[in-house]
Amino acid sequence: MENSAHTYGVAENLLNRYFSADRIGQKWLSELTYIQTDEAWLYLTTVIDLADRKVIG
Repeated sequence: MENSAHTYGVAENLLNRYFSADRIGQKWLSELTYIQTDEAWLYLTTVIDLADRKVIG
């Protein structure tokens, strides 16, 4: 975890670094990436089901 000086809230660590799931739909993981272009910032996000590791969004 980062040690940041911001005042924003921090989400609770519900997975406790246990990135496995017994059934589909039990746990989802997401990632957000910022991509700077000449015109604007682009935001790319993915959502993965941890049971079968398929991208669902």
